[in-house]
Amino acid sequence: MPGQRIVAPSEDTDFKSLLIQELRRPDVNVNRVLELSDLIADSDPTQVRFTVDASHVERLGQELVSRKEIALAELIKNSYDADAHTVTVSFFPEKIVIDDDGNGMTREELVTAFMRISTPAKVDEPKSPRLKRERAGSKGIGRFAAHRLGRLLSVDTKASDSNALAVEINWDAFHAHATLTNIPNPIMRGKRSTTGTTLTISRLRDKWDDAAIDEALLFIGPLVQPFSLSSDDPGTPLEASDFQVLISRDPESKQVERAHDALRPLYDLAVAEIDAHVDERFDAVISVRSKRLKINVRNARVRTEQNGAFDQLRDVRLHAHYYIRNRPWIPPGPEGSVLKDALSRQGGIRLYRNDFRVHPYGEPNNDWLQLDSAYARRYTLLQAYGNQNFLGFIEVHDRTGTRFQETSSREGLLRTKAFEQLVDFAFQSLLDAVRLINESAAKKAAAERGDIPTGKAISARLRAVEKTANEVRLARGKQKDELIDRVVAELKKARLEVTRIEKRFIHEVGMLRVLATLGITVAEFVHEMRNTIVFLRSNLTGLIKSATSASAKEDLEDIQSNVKRLQTYTDYFHQAIVENESRELAPVDVSRAISQFRKFAGPLAQSRHIEVKTRASSPRQLRTVEMHESEFASVLTNLFSNSIKAIARAQPQGGIVEIDVSATPDDVILTFSDNGDGIPRERWERVFDAFESSTSLPSPRSRGADELTGMGLGLKIVRDTLSGRGGSIRVVEPVNGFSTTFRVTVPRAVEN
Repeated sequence: MPGQRIVAPSEDTDFKSLLIQELRRPDVNVNRVLELSDLIADSDPTQVRFTVDASHVERLGQELVSRKEIALAELIKNSYDADAHTVTVSFFPEKIVIDDDGNGMTREELVTAFMRISTPAKVDEPKSPRLKRERAGSKGIGRFAAHRLGRLLSVDTKASDSNALAVEINWDAFHAHATLTNIPNPIMRGKRSTTGTTLTISRLRDKWDDAAIDEALLFIGPLVQPFSLSSDDPGTPLEASDFQVLISRDPESKQVERAHDALRPLYDLAVAEIDAHVDERFDAVISVRSKRLKINVRNARVRTEQNGAFDQLRDVRLHAHYYIRNRPWIPPGPEGSVLKDALSRQGGIRLYRNDFRVHPYGEPNNDWLQLDSAYARRYTLLQAYGNQNFLGFIEVHDRTGTRFQETSSREGLLRTKAFEQLVDFAFQSLLDAVRLINESAAKKAAAERGDIPTGKAISARLRAVEKTANEVRLARGKQKDELIDRVVAELKKARLEVTRIEKRFIHEVGMLRVLATLGITVAEFVHEMRNTIVFLRSNLTGLIKSATSASAKEDLEDIQSNVKRLQTYTDYFHQAIVENESRELAPVDVSRAISQFRKFAGPLAQSRHIEVKTRASSPRQLRTVEMHESEFASVLTNLFSNSIKAIARAQPQGGIVEIDVSATPDDVILTFSDNGDGIPRERWERVFDAFESSTSLPSPRSRGADELTGMGLGLKIVRDTLSGRGGSIRVVEPVNGFSTTFRVTVPRAVEN
């Protein structure tokens, strides 16, 4: 009889013949086919095979799906893969019912797919049968999410043109010392009348009160990608047009609420909108739009450490809304309070793989792009760019599942090469976009302030007030009143102009205070380092003398060489600090300054295989106007620091930095060149703006000691320093053989 279980087989039973007979039947019993196959394998005394202890199910349920919200999301993903348009999750006091209108399962699918652990069905068929959706699941273990939620699972499913089927699974039956394949799960006639699947999970492991359901809604709401970035109709809401999840807290009332992304209404309050993708050359490009700042930048190339850095990131796009969390960028009243709260609790960049969210990326306190950690080290010098300044997501389409693979616990992706590139791509793109936004915001603020008067203009205005006041003494009657009114009006204008000047320079004063504090810290550090190095060199000398092996002596001598190099650096900076302590201005001997710079730059350049050349096509006794020698040194070190970065990115056969010193009757001229990756012509002037770096930010994986070179203040400080002494700096056409050339002019000292 169909479905009859074969028990206590004799040694003479021909299982192969029985299997052939069963396969020839018009109504093949799948269960019996599987059982006969097992018995054939068992009857061969020359073969052994693995068996699985039933407690393995317990471990799968508890270890692979750790959180109840993730378990619920996994079951919803299964409905999505089954071409459902609607999934309804109903919370009863003692059970959870998940009902979908998907394809349902035939008897064969129920037995060979659902009841088979780690089936490769979704890998073999990566798209759903009817709607051709990219499968959200792939490992064949999502069904154990039901184990995480409750101890008893009932499945009621109906495929098109098939009878409804039901199966009950008691997870408690899968205990230790029982064999997994020997635990029966009865199949019976189901109750469904329409196509789809109903999962009833009872004997719940967790309490589902309103607070727990609210948490689940926050988790499930943004489960489906908000809208497409790469489809034929970008911006189309995926969940509204194709798939929706309904939540029923009180099934008796028949009321449901649709799970949705609660952040979407806040997108319109953003300062700017950012998009990024990888072009055909595997470079990152960004587009930035802002009506408030009148920005419309399209497909600007992101500066990275090397060209073509994102060769693993096809079909990857980023979309983000950027917010500045203070007035006037945050609206007043309740709307602004809601926005601030949302940014604090849910700000960040989410990740969607094949239209479904991957956790924990974008959850509170998850700094997967290292935005918060980078901003914490720079917060006084750059406009905000932490997680709380963004609401956005990344779209990843990985149809084969080879580049972006989920971990077995469904929390996070494996750290493959593609994932590492994804982090770098997002970090670099967002930072470059924020720079563009900051630049426009600064220009807008300057335009609103209007022309800022100079101190000379205010002095002239006050002299006019003094003259008018003297006229008041001689005037009488109506004329006197008019003159007094004029004095009052002029004083008001002068007060407003002083206020405007204060507003303009308050940021620069703050920046100078930070830099002054940093300078004091560096001075103390250099002083302590010099003392420490003296003792360290003495200790090393003793160790080298007492070394008992050649290899140990060689290692100690290498350390001694590195310590000498460190002493060169500290001596150079110590000299700059000492010379700056006097506060007295004096002409700078250019030859001496260049010589001191070479002592500092030589060892650093040598360690990075860079050659530093200096040429002089001018009199040796060149002196600048009166200035601090440390100011001249800062010009050289800032330019040299930028060159190191540029050469590291370009990776030429041999890095070269060349400083050419020449002169005119009025000026000392330095031509500073390198063979790095160059500066695009359109940025030749912009690199001197505050926070506009001539070097790209290091990637999150490489950020460290060199990070300050990408701060975006070095060239501004250089220009301001030179301008204050009557000099200048600009980017010019590169000298032959080089990719970047800066031309620095400093007025010459008067002969007397």
